[in-house]
Order: sequence, then structure tokens, then C-alpha cells
Amino acid sequence: DQLFLAALTLDAPSLGGLSEIEATAREDPRAYLAVFAAWLKDHNRKVLPTILTISAHPKYGKEMMDQIHRHNRAGEIAAILRLRVRSWQQAGKIGPVDVISFAHTFMQALHTKALIEVLSGDDVNIPSRPGEMRTFVDVFWNGLKPPKTGTSSRRAKPARKKRG
Repeated sequence: DQLFLAALTLDAPSLGGLSEIEATAREDPRAYLAVFAAWLKDHNRKVLPTILTISAHPKYGKEMMDQIHRHNRAGEIAAILRLRVRSWQQAGKIGPVDVISFAHTFMQALHTKALIEVLSGDDVNIPSRPGEMRTFVDVFWNGLKPPKTGTSSRRAKPARKKRG
């Protein structure tokens, strides 16, 4: 079991790219989230094949799951994101939000996005670009809040019921 795990986790992923994000985009929350999202999606695409293989091990359970989390470093990444979001709140750059819920939901959505790409056979070696992630970030940034009254925004028309 140890040899199996060691062979699969030989190349532990680096978190070095996160310090580059901090240096370039930490003052603008939306820009940071777009760069972070691109980085995390790529990180997930790299670690998911190993995670899927480990989770298929016949002795899969809590011990194996702990090893998966150590390999993909999700706890460390979540802590970095939570700290950044909390600092934006304290600086008045974002509104009130449950930091833990935001970080988990944001990361889980990126994990699912990466999983779909891995399972669909997409080329995971092509890096994601922050520009591609802006609409993804906008879903979290804007949420489901209604438009301000008096603004001219288009509202989706309710779906018509089909007669049948």
C-alpha cells in the first residue's frame, strides 16, 4: 500500500504559483479571483488523475482520504483563500460574506470544473487563462442579487408552461 501511494504521489504539487498571484493581483479582488481560479483549476486537473486512482484502491477509507488531501493540499489552498477574502472584508473591498462557505463553494466549483475536463479527455496541459475565468468569477461576485431598482437591466422572462 505504501509503495502504491508513493508511486502515485511522487510529484507533489507546488503552491509556488499562489505567491505569484499574491504579488500581482492581491489588491483587486475580482482580478485576484480570476487568476486564482485559473491556477486552481489547473492544479486540480493535475492532481485529479492521482486522486481518482487512489480513491479506487481496495482499502480506500479515511486513511487513504487523508493521504489524498495531503497530496492535493486542499487545506492549505483553502486557508490561503480564506485569509485573502477576510483581508478584503477588513479593507472594505467586499461586502459581508461567510468566508468559510465562500472558500469551500468556490473551490468545490473549480474542482468540479476540472473533474469534468479530466473525465472528458480535454488536454489538461493547456493552461487556463484568467480571462476565461472572469464569467465564472462573476457568478460568485454578483451572486443572485436582484438588479438595483431604477436601472435598465434585462430580466429573464419566466419560462412558459407547455401545454400537453
